[in-house]
Amino acid sequence: MAIKSVSVIYFSPTGTSFKIAESFALGLACDSVQWIDITDPNLREKSQDIKSDLVVIGFPVYEEHIPPFVLDSLKKMQFNVKAAAGFSLYGNIGYGRSLQEIHSFCSERKIPVLGLGAFIGEHSFATSEAPLAVGRPNLDDLAEARMFGKLVSERFDSSFFLEKKDIPGKIPFVARFMPKNSAKIFTSEPVINSNCIKCGLCISKCPMGAINSDYSIDNDKCIRCFACVKSCKFKGREIKYKKRFLIKPMFNLSNLKKKKNFII
Repeated sequence: MAIKSVSVIYFSPTGTSFKIAESFALGLACDSVQWIDITDPNLREKSQDIKSDLVVIGFPVYEEHIPPFVLDSLKKMQFNVKAAAGFSLYGNIGYGRSLQEIHSFCSERKIPVLGLGAFIGEHSFATSEAPLAVGRPNLDDLAEARMFGKLVSERFDSSFFLEKKDIPGKIPFVARFMPKNSAKIFTSEPVINSNCIKCGLCISKCPMGAINSDYSIDNDKCIRCFACVKSCKFKGREIKYKKRFLIKPMFNLSNLKKKKNFII
């Protein structure tokens, strides 16, 4: 039996997770696809009924986990689906427990999981000084995402599903001792500079509603996704490292090893 309807739930501040989601959906070859963009902070607050044959959940990894506000949004939803698939996107360092957490969320709701993937995307901290995974996902990554969608489609008409023991994931030793919102330890909030023309694009692109009408940033809300930096055509904001002596060598070392996407 073919998949007749799909609901794709995604969080994608800089558009990289959406690229994977879009290619995955192409691989499913399903005519009826509902796109649910929970990047919008207002939409995340709404309770939604998800009714489809398959639900797909995609997001970037934050501190080795599914972002807590993404999980909170998912918990507000009611699911009437036959199966699920999911993916996380990470900046060439590690996907941590993100896949395990998607599986746990679905298992708690008795939704069988047909496939999980961890894909490489440009790190949110990436700059010309430390170009970690810049340009990814590339065409090869997108082709793999499409293949992943085809694989899930084939599994839909079978008794296949992933069990908890099938899902890898670990937290690196150093990361275990990092505080929450550790991104703020390494980067400053991206304040405007003299290039800013105050067009309002950064305000609309912020997934946390952290940019005020005067273009100042509420540091408590800012998650350092740097969507405001990467969406600005005028370079009106920039990424500034607080710990350049740590970030640059660490990122450049990580960048030497081009990690592969992982699909299960």
